[in-house]
Amino acid sequence: MIVGSAGRTLAGMAMVTVSEAAERHKLSRTHIRRLVADGVLKGKKIGPVWTVDERSLTRYLAAGKWTRRRVPKK
Repeated sequence: MIVGSAGRTLAGMAMVTVSEAAERHKLSRTHIRRLVADGVLKGKKIGPVWTVDERSLTRYLAAGKWTRRRVPKK
């Protein structure tokens, strides 16, 4: 069951869209989707929208296993 944009839950997991997660944590949507595809984060595609488990994202960020890469401007 999915409940409103501020409080989605799926099988007991608090879910946010990949876009919401990317905006909140200043990461790219592609990076978050790749983490889901690689099994690093728990996520699910619901219709056309990818969602990610907020707790798995928080744990990933807290573990410090990521870096923000700056892309040089051309």
